[in-house]
Amino acid sequence: MRLRVGHAVTLSGTVLGLVLLYFATYVMSSVRMIFALMAFFTLWYFPHTLCHFIVGKFLGVNFSYYFVGRTGLRRLIKSVGKIPIPLLGIKIDRNSFDEVARWRKRVMFLSGVSASMFLPVLCLVVPQPYPYNVVILLIVFGNIMFTLVTSYLVGDIWKARRVKD
Repeated sequence: MRLRVGHAVTLSGTVLGLVLLYFATYVMSSVRMIFALMAFFTLWYFPHTLCHFIVGKFLGVNFSYYFVGRTGLRRLIKSVGKIPIPLLGIKIDRNSFDEVARWRKRVMFLSGVSASMFLPVLCLVVPQPYPYNVVILLIVFGNIMFTLVTSYLVGDIWKARRVKD
C-alpha cells in the first residue's frame, strides 16, 4: 500500500491506543481492563513500522511502500507459520539504505522493536484495581522480555546485528 495509506493506518492505530488509555480512566473498573488490553495491543502493533519510518527518514533511509506480510516468528516457532498473523511492514529503499552509515541502519532497525517494547508501558498509567493491575504489569513486562528474546533471534535486533556497510 502507498506510504500515505500506511502512515494513516499506523498513526490511526497509535492514536486509538492513546485514546483508549485516556478513556480507560473514566470507565468502570471492570471495563478498564478491557480498554487497557486493547490499548496495549494497539500500542504494541501500530507504532512499530511508523517508528522505523520516522527514524529512518531522519537518518537518511527512504522507504517505498507498506505491506502486509508474515511474522518472522515463523522462523523461530514452526507452528506460528500455520497461524495467519498479519504483520504490517515497510519496504526499505535499497539505494538509500546502501548509502547510509552502518550505525544509522542499526538505529533504524532498533527503533521499531523499541516502540513495540516501550510504548505499551503506558498501559501501566491506567489505575487498575487488584488483581487487574498485576495482570497488566505481567503482560507489559512479559512483552518486553519476549520481544527482547525473539527480536534478538529473528527480529529487528537480529537485523541490526547483521548490518554491513
